[in-house]
Amino acid sequence: MSGVSSVTLLILFIGVMFAGSVMLSAGVEHINNSVNSNSEVLDDIRETKNTEFVISNVEYDSSTNELSITMVNTGAETIKISDIDLVVDGEYRLYNSSIDSNSDRSVLNPNEELLIQVDDITSKPSSVKLSVLSGIEVSKNI
Repeated sequence: MSGVSSVTLLILFIGVMFAGSVMLSAGVEHINNSVNSNSEVLDDIRETKNTEFVISNVEYDSSTNELSITMVNTGAETIKISDIDLVVDGEYRLYNSSIDSNSDRSVLNPNEELLIQVDDITSKPSSVKLSVLSGIEVSKNI
């Protein structure tokens, strides 16, 4: 005989099985990561599709130099207030906000109104634009 013992064959078989299981485990992990990544993309698409809002009112008070903007969440998704950007006449502006006179709220639920107030506006602006992190934006000429 060629001198290959059953112990040698058993060790070789165990080695091949171990290598196969490592490769299979890595393949399963790769597939799992791909599924999770695709799930996050689908969640982002759903959120963008369901995010809608309007600017229902814009008022400028020249006696106080204050601009007030009312935004209404007309979509199915909640909108984080920290994700809302305001641009007045092409310039990014910081603002104060409240929902039903409550300035401690962090999200705007569907069908709720957000009052946005900007101080130190020295002249009546011609346009405002609101945008949210998902890429949806709405402009209004004043």
